[in-house]
Amino acid sequence: MRYVTIALWLLMFVIPGAAQNEQRQTQTQSTPDFSGTWVLDEHQSYPVSKRTKISSILNLAQRDSEIRMTERWTMDGQNFAREVVLYSDGRGAENYGYNGHTCNAKTEWKAKTLVTRSKCTYTSRNYVRHYEETVDEWRLSKDGNTLTKRTLSLLWPNDLGASWSKQVYNRVP
Repeated sequence: MRYVTIALWLLMFVIPGAAQNEQRQTQTQSTPDFSGTWVLDEHQSYPVSKRTKISSILNLAQRDSEIRMTERWTMDGQNFAREVVLYSDGRGAENYGYNGHTCNAKTEWKAKTLVTRSKCTYTSRNYVRHYEETVDEWRLSKDGNTLTKRTLSLLWPNDLGASWSKQVYNRVP
């Protein structure tokens, strides 16, 4: 009788654990792979810079829950670069953005969309502290050749309303 009780206890804990591991593997396999080199399609993106043409190349490396993004762009004849590391398992990541912005981001999959929520802080030239909250949604087209990023941002104390943008990238063959 004692062995039956021990066996039942083991089954109660082992089978649900195995099922959860299988579910995690299935979820990992069903998420899209964003890896590759992507070029910004300025004509499909919004808002488009009114000042000058922007060229942007995005390199993505995705391995398990780690996603590394390296973006290089040219605007007004100046070259810029930024590297960001995200973890799609909900772990937080601290990244450094433009002009000394420090951003804390949490990323997770919602169906086939990668959603990143980030909070950034920086101090402007006149020593005013600024805060920005951003939600980025990354989605891959069915054919795997178009990557769309939709962004909703709140910045204060400067802006009173939310701003949104859409960046469309085409895969480099």
